Amino acid sequence: MNNNIPVRETEVSVQKMKDLLPYYGIWKQSGQSENTSSDVYVSECPSSNDPSYMKPVSEKTVFLDIETTGLSSRSSHLYLIGILYSKEDRWFLRQYFLTRPSFEKELLTEVGCFFTEHPACELVHFNGSSFDLPYLRTKYDFYGLDCPSVLLKKSIDLMRILKPYRRILGLSSFRLKDLQHFLSGNRIDSFSGKDLISVYHDYLRLADPKLLEILYLHNFEDILGLAEILPLLSLPSFFNGCFAVRDADIPSHGLCRITMDTFLRFPVTHILKGNFTGNHMEIRFSEKNKIRPETKTTDTDTNTDTEPNPDAPGIILKLSGNLAVLYLPFYEGTLLSFFSDYKNYWFLPEEDRAIHKSLAQFTSRTCREKATAATCYQHVAGNFLPCTDTKSGPCFYASSKKQQAWFRPEPDWFSDHKKIRSYVNDLLTAVLRK
Repeated sequence: MNNNIPVRETEVSVQKMKDLLPYYGIWKQSGQSENTSSDVYVSECPSSNDPSYMKPVSEKTVFLDIETTGLSSRSSHLYLIGILYSKEDRWFLRQYFLTRPSFEKELLTEVGCFFTEHPACELVHFNGSSFDLPYLRTKYDFYGLDCPSVLLKKSIDLMRILKPYRRILGLSSFRLKDLQHFLSGNRIDSFSGKDLISVYHDYLRLADPKLLEILYLHNFEDILGLAEILPLLSLPSFFNGCFAVRDADIPSHGLCRITMDTFLRFPVTHILKGNFTGNHMEIRFSEKNKIRPETKTTDTDTNTDTEPNPDAPGIILKLSGNLAVLYLPFYEGTLLSFFSDYKNYWFLPEEDRAIHKSLAQFTSRTCREKATAATCYQHVAGNFLPCTDTKSGPCFYASSKKQQAWFRPEPDWFSDHKKIRSYVNDLLTAVLRK
C-alpha cells in the first residue's frame, strides 16, 4: 500500500447489499412462468447481448465511480476513485484519495493493482462509457502505465441503458442523483461534482477534515447509488419483451385489460399512465399508487373514462410484483375508414360517406361532390382498440384529423396470445419512439 495514496475501505452490511442488489432482468430458468397457459418461451427472451438482459449481480460485479477536477483528462486530474466489490460474500467500498496532484501516477498504479487482482471483474457505472473509462484510459496512457484490461472490456453503463426511459420516469434531468431521488430520496450529500472541485482545492489548502468527509461522502453515495438504481433495469427488461400474455378481457364497458406475467427477478410495483397520440404513446410514472381496474378512474389527466375519447384514448400500465396489467380503451361504436385514392371517389354530403366513381352514375349530380382526402371515407361500426402501427392492417379514425388510429380485432383475437403479445410489443415500441 502506498502511503501517499490513502485508501479508505468500508464494509457495507449484508442487509444493506440485499436491499440494494436484488436479482433483476432475467427469465425464470424453467422457460415458462408458473400458473400461466402462455406459449411464450425463453427463445423469445431478449438476447444476452442486450445490456438490460443481465445475470444476477455476482462476485465479479464491481461498481466504479471517479471524481475529477474537470471534464478534460488533459487539463484536469483525478482526486478520488471509488470501487464497490465483493469478497467471500461480503461487500466492501474502497476509496482511493489523491492528497497531492503530483501523486496522480501513484493513484493510478494503486487502482491498477486492484484490477490486476480482479482481472475477470464486470464493471458497472453511470455514464462511464463516455467519461470515467475514457478518462482513466487516457491517464494511464499519459503516464506510460499499462491500462488495466478491464477498462478496455465491455461494461454496463446504467445511464445508457436507462436514458431511453427518461420521459417515462418524468425526469427533466438525468443525473445519478436524480434517479436516486426518484426511487428513495434518501441521499444525504447535496453537492454536485462541479461543486466539489472547489471543496477539493480548499482541502488541499486547509487540510480541513470536514472538507475531506464531504468529498468521501459524495463518492460513497454515488457508488451505492449505482446499486440503488438497479431496480430500474426492470423497465428495459419489460419493454424488451420479458413478459408472457396470460389473458385479455373486457372487465367493464369501454375498457380492455391485458394481463401479463413478467419475468423479472426484481419485481417492481408502480403505475404508469398516459395517452396515445397518433402513432406514438406517452406514458409516465404516476404519483398515485392505487387504481381499481374494474371501475373507471377519476383522474382527469389519464383520459380513460368509461366512454373513451376516440381522438385521445388513455392508457394505464400497472406493474405489481411479477404481474403487469395493461388497461386500454375499448371503443364500441362507429369510426371512419378512409380510402387513399380519393380522386376516384365522390362524396355524398347528405349520407356523410364516399362512393366509388363507378357507382356515382346512379346518384344525382346535385347530391354529390368530388371527394377530398378529408371526405373520402365510410362509416364502420364495431369494436375497436387503439393502435400505433398503421401499416399492418386497416385503421379507423374518429375524424379526418386522424389524431388516433384504431383497429378492429377479429373475434378470436382475445384468445390468441401470440397476436396480443405482438400488439403489446408494438405499443411498447411506440412509447420509446421519438
